Amino acid sequence: MKTNYKIFLAGLAPLGSILPFVYTFLYAFDLSSVRTLSLQFIPLYLPIIFGVWNVLYFHTLRKWFPRNQNRRLWIAGIILGFILGLVEVYVVKLPERALGMTGVMVYIPIFIAPVFFGALWRYVVKWFNAFFEIKD
Repeated sequence: MKTNYKIFLAGLAPLGSILPFVYTFLYAFDLSSVRTLSLQFIPLYLPIIFGVWNVLYFHTLRKWFPRNQNRRLWIAGIILGFILGLVEVYVVKLPERALGMTGVMVYIPIFIAPVFFGALWRYVVKWFNAFFEIKD
């Protein structure tokens, strides 16, 4: 049980560390759409999603992916990014509501999120896993 907690914290730490600064930046530039939409609470759940995804990675996804640890981390991040990109575009409609995007531009997060989360998982979460002494 102690190991699961460490794995959860290693997944939670990157976004839990970054989000306060992101919100400070957005609030400082007075983006009214960020202040008025009910979307402001959704990013607060992202660290929890990252923690749960890290636990899933270590207990199930790690067994299905190739033996190369870096490739395995990229694939795990890309899958998470694709899922979150789909939720962002089709469920939350974030590009339309918060950024005012229309037309084809609305679908850009479906392609950008997997690359972003793949890199985040490979470089940042891998470091936190090593920091918490979780062996992959």
